[in-house]
Amino acid sequence: MTLRSRVLNLTLWVLQGLTALVFLYFGAMKLDRREVFWVELFAKIGIGQWFRYFTGCLEVVCGILLVIPRTSAVAALLLCCTMVGAILTHWFVLREPLIVNFIPIGLLLILTIVAWKRRAAPLPPQFKLGHYQKSRNARGESGRLKSKARKANPRPHARNRSKQTSACGTK
Repeated sequence: MTLRSRVLNLTLWVLQGLTALVFLYFGAMKLDRREVFWVELFAKIGIGQWFRYFTGCLEVVCGILLVIPRTSAVAALLLCCTMVGAILTHWFVLREPLIVNFIPIGLLLILTIVAWKRRAAPLPPQFKLGHYQKSRNARGESGRLKSKARKANPRPHARNRSKQTSACGTK
């Protein structure tokens, strides 16, 4: 890795960490019944308080997943959807000015960058769809280790029986 790529990677991790803290904080606030602001806001939206709990849980879970390397891209995509929903709700349902959406738009931009940059994290072969890999032992052989007695006196396999001849010389 070059110095520039290391600096960019570190910067992206710092942004991910700060964004995760933001979503952990606001998600936890939405789950608190005593937070009158969120209760009144979701009452104005008109969907119901269950959606406040759903959004809060989603933000907390994705905030945690955002700092895990294998799940950061998926968490960023889910949080992008949440931010798009928040922006559209503030514009069209609550009829609030653009300045109110400054923080959600900034978070959406950061999350889009995180999702884009973390998308290429390769999955291990066992997690790829349609990929089957036989288990390997310490020697790199598939299946069980063969004992010395079995190597010395191998049993004929079913596929090799067609090549064997009988006592009269026919197959």
